Amino acid sequence: MRKFCIVLLFVISCAINGIAQPSGLDSSFGVNGKLIYSTPSTYTSEFDGISVQPDGKIISVGSWLQYQVVLRCKPDGHPDSSFGVNGIFSRSFSSLNFIYRDIVLLSNSKILLGGDDAANNHSLFRLNSNGTPDSTFGNNGYVSASAGGQGYYVAMSLQPDGKIITMGTIITGAGNVIAIVRFMANGTVDSSFGINGRVATYIGNYGATPGAITVQPDGKILVGTQAYKNQQISAFACLRYLPVGSLDTTFNHTGIAWGTTGFLTYVKTMALQPDGKIILGGAINGNLVLQRLDSNGIADSSFGNNSIASADTCVASCMALRNNGSIVIGGYTTANKEDWAVMQFKPGGTLDSSFGQYGKIFTEVGPGNDRMYDIALQADGKVVACGTYCKTATSSGAQVDAAIVRYHSDGRLIVSQPHTGIIPDITLYPLPASDLLHIHTSANAAIMDASLYGMDGRCIAHLPINNNTLYVAGFPNGLYLLRLLSPSFSPITRRIIINH
Repeated sequence: MRKFCIVLLFVISCAINGIAQPSGLDSSFGVNGKLIYSTPSTYTSEFDGISVQPDGKIISVGSWLQYQVVLRCKPDGHPDSSFGVNGIFSRSFSSLNFIYRDIVLLSNSKILLGGDDAANNHSLFRLNSNGTPDSTFGNNGYVSASAGGQGYYVAMSLQPDGKIITMGTIITGAGNVIAIVRFMANGTVDSSFGINGRVATYIGNYGATPGAITVQPDGKILVGTQAYKNQQISAFACLRYLPVGSLDTTFNHTGIAWGTTGFLTYVKTMALQPDGKIILGGAINGNLVLQRLDSNGIADSSFGNNSIASADTCVASCMALRNNGSIVIGGYTTANKEDWAVMQFKPGGTLDSSFGQYGKIFTEVGPGNDRMYDIALQADGKVVACGTYCKTATSSGAQVDAAIVRYHSDGRLIVSQPHTGIIPDITLYPLPASDLLHIHTSANAAIMDASLYGMDGRCIAHLPINNNTLYVAGFPNGLYLLRLLSPSFSPITRRIIINH
């Protein structure tokens, strides 16, 4: 057997270039708010799902090397040695040919994993609370069922009675078909659902690309998807099924509610509010879009701008609702490079300015393209997230590590203290700055990064740099902190005034 080593690195954002970066994370978690699970340079790893137990322990699911893994860590980010082996349950892909993509915590403290196998079947694996396979579920914890054809698994949800709904696609020549399978709580396929436990739905002209599923308290099933309303128009869409598997015609008269449209449309997440309203999240033409529907499938005009809330150059990949109705969105940016993004919207669909900076946090987890795949809320309101960390600016595929981070409940961003080292002679002019701010260094050192912060320590923007000149015309008048990075000296922070 080939031996391998998985190394848990508690690293700070500067691990690649050796200098401190501003941190938007909760420093009481891991090291400076971050856990990086590193694999050899010829492999890739990622965390796809995350959940928080009632005792505050955090469980993530994903893949490292050729292994599928479940990690449980304590609230401070250290591995929980009471789970699996040193906090990790792992199994080689070849042993089951099963890729973990999703996680649900059960009321009996057991852990349910969802995904697909090499034959593209919908597969489930159940663990005991201590990280051992649950022998009372299927074949030593494992069950698998065909959805009815070649396709892929997307997500799962639980019914109030404990039955398990998995959702994915069947690929056909006419486009993707939405495929749903229902399992009994013990892992057997529920033959009372649809036809032999399966439902397949083709909508639109070119099929659909579903992204999310959830179950209402009354047992009705919601699926959020992208679909083509006609040959040219891609749209948000939501389907509602009765508990028996047929479309619910009380939902927009057909069981299908069509939403906002665009050229490049993605639906990746969905949330059900306590009042029955439905929020779909994703992106259209590279910009984050949320749309809220009433419980009957009609667009809710009281939300955002005629049922739509949006943010520039981001994709929403995950969502969580706070008890006060606020909507926490996780995802990644699409401009220049991909960085982790967290945003908070008020219940009415406007960005919540009390969170982060103007409702947003952009976090450069690594120097390359990084993606956030899932988020969960702790009881204290802190946000834990998981996804990928790209080791270098040019890395792809085999240079990607798995990452977990934690944000403060209000999203506050803290400017790190600069490292000791060479302190350059730097002049900023003119001050106050109106449109352009010039940077002069005694050694003509090149500035490689300039970050603008509010006086409360919240990051506002990474400023574009042209020959050591910054453009600041778009910011309101006021006092700011400017943090400069250069290969020639340690990070420095200066106060500046912007006055137009």
